[in-house]
Amino acid sequence: MNRFCLLVTAFLLCHTDHLSAQTADGAATGVELCDCLPADSYLLVKKTKFVPGTTQVLYTSNIEVLITFLGAYGHVGPHPMNLSWPNDLAVGSADLTNVLSGFNYYPSFESTLCNWEVMNVASHGWILEQIGASGYSEAYVHESTYDEFDLGNETYGQCLLNSFDLEMVYLPDSVVRLSFVRKFLGNPGSD
Repeated sequence: MNRFCLLVTAFLLCHTDHLSAQTADGAATGVELCDCLPADSYLLVKKTKFVPGTTQVLYTSNIEVLITFLGAYGHVGPHPMNLSWPNDLAVGSADLTNVLSGFNYYPSFESTLCNWEVMNVASHGWILEQIGASGYSEAYVHESTYDEFDLGNETYGQCLLNSFDLEMVYLPDSVVRLSFVRKFLGNPGSD
């Protein structure tokens, strides 16, 4: 085998490995949401319920949510920790007040995440279907722009999101949106 064939073979093998690694890191059709976004890696920060004519907002937090929030305090960008978005574009004191207003409320949301399966992967997030549902219901994971574009690199479709909204649509007309952020794992930039 000549040197050219060896180079082409090596390139194809490396390229194939790279593609399979990318697929393993991203959401794929038929994957349960819990397999892709483990519930114990994320915190529920906000629940918004839309029914025609009314909107109910519930802020949910505990000490871990507070620590996670303070770790991102001052961050600029429309992601779930920015609880007052789109009224402002930075995480600040108004958001902190909202977090504290839900202090010591411990929601159980693991079953919510595990009830959904990825049906389709779109550029803005994932389209989901409820597992074993008798009626019609669907949901969407909306990735934040913070996750979609990290310094200009498109990373949508990745499982490990910094933040996301799970928007559940129930017939006939109600929508529940849950806003999640990844747990605070310490600041790698500090000594």
